[in-house]
Amino acid sequence: MPVGKAPVQVGFTPDGRHCYVSLRDENSVAVTDTAGRRVITKVPLGPPPDPTFRSAQRT
Repeated sequence: MPVGKAPVQVGFTPDGRHCYVSLRDENSVAVTDTAGRRVITKVPLGPPPDPTFRSAQRT
């Protein structure tokens, strides 16, 4: 699924419904709907987006 220019990292929500993709050449993050396989929006970050994904741990 095309999301934008130079996707470098991917993170999923715990329920798997959304995916966040860092777009290096666009200085933004694409937010996608995984079921619909489409980009919902792009969030501008300014130069350059750093990888900041976390894993949700359930205890």
